[in-house]
Amino acid sequence: MKLNKLIEELQKIKGNPDILLWNGLVGDAVQLDKEIQIDYQYRYSPEYFISSMKMDWCEANGKDFDKIIPEETLKKFKEEAKILSRKHGYDFPNPFFDEKDYERYFDKKKKVIILQPIIAGKTYQDRLGEITY
Repeated sequence: MKLNKLIEELQKIKGNPDILLWNGLVGDAVQLDKEIQIDYQYRYSPEYFISSMKMDWCEANGKDFDKIIPEETLKKFKEEAKILSRKHGYDFPNPFFDEKDYERYFDKKKKVIILQPIIAGKTYQDRLGEITY
């Protein structure tokens, strides 16, 4: 949801009620932390997917990465990479990437607002075990 849409929806509400965050995993609502975090999500570029496909191709064909990949195969990689880049959408960056990798492997970024819940100190139990939230 975009910020303007959220503000519009909240302005329709009369009074000053609490805002809670639904935790579908445990089926309960929790309070929001007062601190709002702003971060960025990135979209992987076609070059990122091409690089991955090249490594997979070399591994599958028993060749070194610096060996020449047939031009027809590279053309297919480029076509698929464009589709994958659009399909994959935005995500938080890989924590192992350096700043130089951002320029190489991401082609777009967007600002996001992250609302975090306050830890409620409750425990939920089901057949798989306990979850403290």
